[in-house]
Amino acid sequence: MENSVIVSIYKFEDKKWTNFEAVPVKKYECSVLLDISNSQEFTAKEKVELNNCIVVSIKKIKNKSKLSETPQFIKHVYGPKSNK
Repeated sequence: MENSVIVSIYKFEDKKWTNFEAVPVKKYECSVLLDISNSQEFTAKEKVELNNCIVVSIKKIKNKSKLSETPQFIKHVYGPKSNK
């Protein structure tokens, strides 16, 4: 998979996946939204259960350098309204 990253470990309920590839969709402050639709590690049922996407901590990504190409989600903070 092109532009894919390797996730060292991911846990969901009682299941655990290790060392699998996924494609980063969006980068947050401390985590990444990953597309697992083309990942061989997950079964079709698991992909449907997870909506083909998972959120993983950046600490769990092995090749972090590939995340530089991923769009950053920017949380807009709105201050108090001015009277202008």
